[in-house]
Amino acid sequence: MSEQGKTVEPATPATPGDAATATQTPATPDPAPTSGDPAPEPTKDGDAAPAEPQAEPAKPTVPDAYTFQLPQGMKADDELVAKISPVFKELGLTQEQAQKVANVYAERVAAQEKARLDQLAADHETWKGETQKLEEPTRDAANRLYTKLGWKALFEKLEAEGHPTYVFDHPEVIKGLAAVFADAANHDVAPGNPASTPDPMRKLYPKSYDAMKR
Repeated sequence: MSEQGKTVEPATPATPGDAATATQTPATPDPAPTSGDPAPEPTKDGDAAPAEPQAEPAKPTVPDAYTFQLPQGMKADDELVAKISPVFKELGLTQEQAQKVANVYAERVAAQEKARLDQLAADHETWKGETQKLEEPTRDAANRLYTKLGWKALFEKLEAEGHPTYVFDHPEVIKGLAAVFADAANHDVAPGNPASTPDPMRKLYPKSYDAMKR
């Protein structure tokens, strides 16, 4: 039985669109955690944005004038330094870099000088051996001329000071001196005034010659 006087309205049925909205709305995902600086925004071409430019490294210092340290006993070639310095500046070499080049040059010069002295010493030994093969009168005449002119003492002084006199041990020089001594003895040359005839050894070694004569 139904109650009299009451009107019951039928329920409004749900539409299909409302049902889809209620059941299929996806949940909004949580934002991904960030760490550090944000990633660069992509460019139009999809590449990452360029990094910030870094500071340029300091330029090497090129000196106004180069000063070179050379091994003991070696003197700088001022003319060569004057010619090479503008080239070093044009290349932008620092003092340290230029010194490395000078070290290579100094080593080369030292090696060449050592080779020259070694060869000269070897030649000297050869000359002395050949001189010893000369006849005794020839060697004696040369020695007497050395003594008469005062050269023997001069040679000893030069050797002590580090000035080699290798050439005067050459056998041809010994024979020439012996011939001069023999020619003077055969012609009975008068001594004359020694001061009027300059000694050729004084021209070669003036300081050592004058010191020996004092």
